[in-house]
Amino acid sequence: MMLCASLACGSLLQAQTVLMQDDFHYKTDDLDGHSPAKGTEQWKVGAVKGVVSTDGSQAVIITGEGKRGQDTGSVRASYPFDGAPNTLYTLSVTFKFKPMNESQDCWGGFGFAYPENNITGPWMLIRPQENPESEGGAVAFGGGEGKEDVTAGDMRLASEEMSVPVKAKITWNSSTGEAHYYINNELKMDWAQTTPFPTGQVSAFFQGFQAGDSVKVTNITLTAEPVKSQPVKK
Repeated sequence: MMLCASLACGSLLQAQTVLMQDDFHYKTDDLDGHSPAKGTEQWKVGAVKGVVSTDGSQAVIITGEGKRGQDTGSVRASYPFDGAPNTLYTLSVTFKFKPMNESQDCWGGFGFAYPENNITGPWMLIRPQENPESEGGAVAFGGGEGKEDVTAGDMRLASEEMSVPVKAKITWNSSTGEAHYYINNELKMDWAQTTPFPTGQVSAFFQGFQAGDSVKVTNITLTAEPVKSQPVKK
């Protein structure tokens, strides 16, 4: 009996904790200051010619459409949380895209940022199709506080992959700084990056850049689970 109790306790200690989850089953013209379905903090939205609203089933990103040589806007919704040592953070996002004309430079993105409103943690962008028959694309980045983004990897997404919701995920180990990237549940091992985890507050975000109304988010989840600390090399 005591052994069973010990095993159950160990399982609980290793379980994932949901820090934030939102499926946007509410309506608002502006996500800024709104609480997600699960989580103790509120969404913070920063925009340059853009807005994030919800229609009862998804978050709707609206910016100007991307045209080469023009700044037509971007918008980011961030959720702040306090980082902890020896923790594996997982950020999962489900995107819906529609093809977009003249999409030379537009995307939907997500990831981790620090300090607030500065992309320097691991993150990923996904580019919509230019037409229903064309490919989309995904690019992953690493970096570090005060450093430039480093491209971790990129791939093309076939038109049939873009015609259904695209699932993307990033895991970040606060002990080792190792980040892994997933597209549609497939781990991209050769994209792995080491990005130092900051002290203090971190934010999880999703974002649209010059994407018109072609990017929507149906679900976003942030979890945390303990990891064993790594031995110090001498």
